[in-house]
Amino acid sequence: MEIEKQFSFVGNLKKLHEEDNQPIENLIAIIHCYTNGNIYLEIDSDINEKLNNKKFYESAPIYKVKTPSSIDQEISKALLFQLDELEKELVHTPYEGDYIIQGRTFENWFIKANIADTSFTVSFGGNIDNKEAAKNTQKYLVRLSNLHIDYNPQVIRGKALESIYGLSNLEVRCNFSTDFLDSQHEFSLISVYRGKKEAEILSAEIKFRVLDEENAEEISYNTYFAWFELLISFAIGKCIKNIYRVETSQGVSGQKKIEFWSGDQVFIKGSGIAVIQQPHLHLFIKQCASKVTLANFSDKGLGSALRWYVEAFTSNTVSVEFMLLCTVLETLNKHHSSNFSSKLIPTSMYQKIREQILSVIGQYEKDINDENILEKYHIFKTKVEKSFADGSFNQVGSLRTSLKQMLEFYKVPYKDLFPELEFIKIRDKIIHQGFGGLYIAPELRKLANLIVRLILSILKYQGAYIESRRIEIKDEMGCSKHGLTYKTFPFQDEC
Repeated sequence: MEIEKQFSFVGNLKKLHEEDNQPIENLIAIIHCYTNGNIYLEIDSDINEKLNNKKFYESAPIYKVKTPSSIDQEISKALLFQLDELEKELVHTPYEGDYIIQGRTFENWFIKANIADTSFTVSFGGNIDNKEAAKNTQKYLVRLSNLHIDYNPQVIRGKALESIYGLSNLEVRCNFSTDFLDSQHEFSLISVYRGKKEAEILSAEIKFRVLDEENAEEISYNTYFAWFELLISFAIGKCIKNIYRVETSQGVSGQKKIEFWSGDQVFIKGSGIAVIQQPHLHLFIKQCASKVTLANFSDKGLGSALRWYVEAFTSNTVSVEFMLLCTVLETLNKHHSSNFSSKLIPTSMYQKIREQILSVIGQYEKDINDENILEKYHIFKTKVEKSFADGSFNQVGSLRTSLKQMLEFYKVPYKDLFPELEFIKIRDKIIHQGFGGLYIAPELRKLANLIVRLILSILKYQGAYIESRRIEIKDEMGCSKHGLTYKTFPFQDEC
């Protein structure tokens, strides 16, 4: 794997979650950052031996034997391992926390990182005949995580000026930029391909920067990066992995630059439909960038809904994917319906009716002499009280009704897919019966189409997009298959 960045490091290795009285000091090593996001600490055989000894000593409990005066010292030593017969005292509890390295590079950058797995090391080098010489030249790689590089440790962090995120599994054919957040900030998508198109290696960068540095406001780009990442994943039908982040801010005494590598080993290979063709991706992002706001992605639930939609890429089970897509709709529906009154009658009237009904039910208890009937009566009373408490008796309608209201509000055509939102029956069968039948797969594709239409409607996108369609094959077996169809937004009558 190609190395993206490496630098020499001098510092110490110590416990992270409690005070360490015996750290490994004057640690000299090399840190390697790879294009797939992996991070390793290269150490020599002496440091590796110290690390192993430290892990062994600190991971096991140590007991001190309290020798009774009546037992001879020599006898007590012989009985050292028969601790059940002697009084013992725990003087050292096992350390179960993490270890960190902390120090500076030769360039005087401040470095901090976690040891991701103290049990995992890779050895290399030392391939010579002389065993002693080979031991001295043996090198070891220790996996790291949460690597922080502070290029200007003397400067205090200030207002954000720029954030760059390195990504994998994203092909960018056309570099582009667009403004967002009321034209106060700029979003850029840049290709950093280096001749290799492996999905797991660094391939693109997302850059955010403030356009007016003099009037920059306090802002964290991490939230907006997460939303743009979801938006792009929705468009290309792939999960994107974040490899690194570089932040530049304006402090009182100058600019500060901090770099962060998570070292995350997880790479999600699942995929969905590429809703937007690659040549149209930059147009899609430019149109939707202005919609990436708190109002849409937080208040309307679009951020959470897109997260569930992308999560469906990872499932190999049709029923699970179906439920994830149902969660997308219900998430958007919950946020949408919360902005509108769904009460049938005023709250004051509802409370009076509730009091009277509960009073009538309560009057029957004294006349019940059968314990079996009394037990069932209490269950019935509890169910009625609960229904009144959660307000379900005063709601406008069912899930189907509220979903229809949301789809009609956003002008989303759905009757060609589900005239009466029939997918709800499949949802109920999966949840309550554990099985949805063999017909789930074609309904799943239609459900995905419905969600795509809804999301594009919320974003007010205008242009070409892709849906899945069923292709009927006229033969004796009555076979069918699915392909892709190209449509445009705003939706036409043929939808």
